[in-house]
Amino acid sequence: MGSRVSPAIVGLTACAVLALTILLRNGDDKLPAPAVTPSAWVIRSWDQGTVTATHEGSTYVGICEGSYFFDPASTGHDKTRSLPSCELARALVGRTIQPYEGRQRDEDGLIVVMWNSGRTLSVRSWKDWESSWTQEDYSIRSVALNVP
Repeated sequence: MGSRVSPAIVGLTACAVLALTILLRNGDDKLPAPAVTPSAWVIRSWDQGTVTATHEGSTYVGICEGSYFFDPASTGHDKTRSLPSCELARALVGRTIQPYEGRQRDEDGLIVVMWNSGRTLSVRSWKDWESSWTQEDYSIRSVALNVP
């Protein structure tokens, strides 16, 4: 008499194969790059510390206030060093950036988010909560409604 494989074993095997396929395809919790959505930010230009970005139908122009390096391992989430120029946004020109609550990784495996609070526009990049991260703050000089 031939042996039969339990349906439960077949189901568990299929789930394991699916999970392994997803892990191998995505790497270490790497998610697809953020899609262009109404809540996404797009950095349109950067010129000597002046950034222009669009978000939810408006165009923001901001002047660099500072670029900060954070190292949770040594200082917690306190600012440790201010860099003289805002180079992070310069490297992100033309890219879609997720809003503050976003957690998707970009093609380099980094989480990049952007938001505004009051008269400040900020962009942040990091690998994970235990690694160092960079944040740039821009003083918003103008906001214009994009008319179609």
